[in-house]
Amino acid sequence: MSGIITESEIEEHALQLLQNAGYDYIHGPDISPEGDCAERTTYSDMILKDRVRDAISRINPDIPRNAREESIEKLSFHPHRI
Repeated sequence: MSGIITESEIEEHALQLLQNAGYDYIHGPDISPEGDCAERTTYSDMILKDRVRDAISRINPDIPRNAREESIEKLSFHPHRI
């Protein structure tokens, strides 16, 4: 054994820790624009808007809809598009 830890091993360990903590794991290509369960329209989408929208609604249901949408747009801001 060389004692060298690979990036892949670190990733697998981190994923296992998160799954043990109750998080779900979805393989990236499955939610890609061409994936079976596409959750982004392009690879440049930095956040999964529907997931963020659902989380904000669940955590803060009393916040007005327009304020929630404004928050999502601020999260989605791409400075290189200016």
